Amino acid sequence: MSSISHHIIVNGHFSINGNFIGLDSNKRSIHVYKKQMKLIDLTSYEKIQFPLFALGTIENFDKQNYNPIDLNTKGIVNEEETDVTFERLVSKAIFKNFEALIDAYAVEIELNQRISQSLSQRFDNSIAKEAKQNAEDAFNEYLQYRIKIQELVL
Repeated sequence: MSSISHHIIVNGHFSINGNFIGLDSNKRSIHVYKKQMKLIDLTSYEKIQFPLFALGTIENFDKQNYNPIDLNTKGIVNEEETDVTFERLVSKAIFKNFEALIDAYAVEIELNQRISQSLSQRFDNSIAKEAKQNAEDAFNEYLQYRIKIQELVL
């Protein structure tokens, strides 16, 4: 699995299967599973207030049945030895607003501290630093997005 990236979803539509196909502020398509949208009570386009915020990764899929695959353990080719895989940007988490995204990073740090304390272990500060850096990266991306939107208005 590739690294997690931040996405500011500014538009999109629901697929026939009920999944949400979002368009981020960089004009990249991101696939959000129906279950993720249902968890935050966004089951119809009318309920959505953009922007949404997502954490995504690039995943490989089998073209024949759209199942996720791990290219490190197996490659899929057809009889003609042609690759039958494709890559898709997939949401790992979706948030209704920026505050919910930042709260997720704060919860990650707090949970790590509690687990360390309950196991009588020293808190792993590198995890907190990584979560803090991810939150700062998300903030900077959102700030740039807001500046770009403001420039369009003026």
